[in-house]
Amino acid sequence: MRTLDAAFLMACGILPVVSCTDTIGQEQSSKTHDGGVNEEDTRRTDKVLIPGGWFLMGCREGDIDCKTNEVPAHRVFVRDFYIDRYEVTVEKYKKCVVGGGCSPIRAGDECTMAMIDNESLPVNCVNWHQAQDFCAWAKSRLPTEAEWEKAATYRLDDAEMPNYRVIAWYGETSDGCPHRVGTKKPTAGGLYDMVGNVGEWCSDWYDEEYYKVSPEENPQGPLKGRGRVIRGGSFNDRPGAGARITARIGNFSDSGHEDDGFRCASD
Repeated sequence: MRTLDAAFLMACGILPVVSCTDTIGQEQSSKTHDGGVNEEDTRRTDKVLIPGGWFLMGCREGDIDCKTNEVPAHRVFVRDFYIDRYEVTVEKYKKCVVGGGCSPIRAGDECTMAMIDNESLPVNCVNWHQAQDFCAWAKSRLPTEAEWEKAATYRLDDAEMPNYRVIAWYGETSDGCPHRVGTKKPTAGGLYDMVGNVGEWCSDWYDEEYYKVSPEENPQGPLKGRGRVIRGGSFNDRPGAGARITARIGNFSDSGHEDDGFRCASD
């Protein structure tokens, strides 16, 4: 979690100066790869089917930035599932609060809920329980860690890594704040913001040694652990650290930082 300063607050639209909102407007008007995230589009294309099958989970060959909690790389089978094409936005989370399915998120300066022109920003400052509640309200669930990584690597070869500069808002491309969902190019599997923008809660307990004992088929995570898994990294991270398709961290389930968001999955 970063220390807030005046530059961060100004960049993210909290103070009345040039802000991320200006950048957001430019993104919206200049996008050519995507029709924009509007209500009509998301009704048609808000889920992506990830076909069941085997994939390589963990440190990919040639990735010099792998950490010890990403090894050993191991083959995993995951059955068919659907996953959200986009990270959950402020607009969608507000609807859940109004509908009685979600609790309000604190509106600190670093939280997108408090930012101007925020409807299409990914909701952040959300803890694991709030993410889980939203997915249940949406008749979905949080993805398992294995499902998340299968989705992130869908249509990539075992040793292939994405061009993070093209698909991700991270430390070197984000100007220090989150951006509208769907404004970078999608992954090879058609998913937006799987890396960067906000980190994404998974259903699993976090255990840095779990890959050594993980079952081969449909792993659900350890029975207990130190917090819950977050994947994908955020606008604060760099590819050599958290903003990578195999990077994994844990956070306490009742904590919700400016880096923390989510997307839902379903069977």
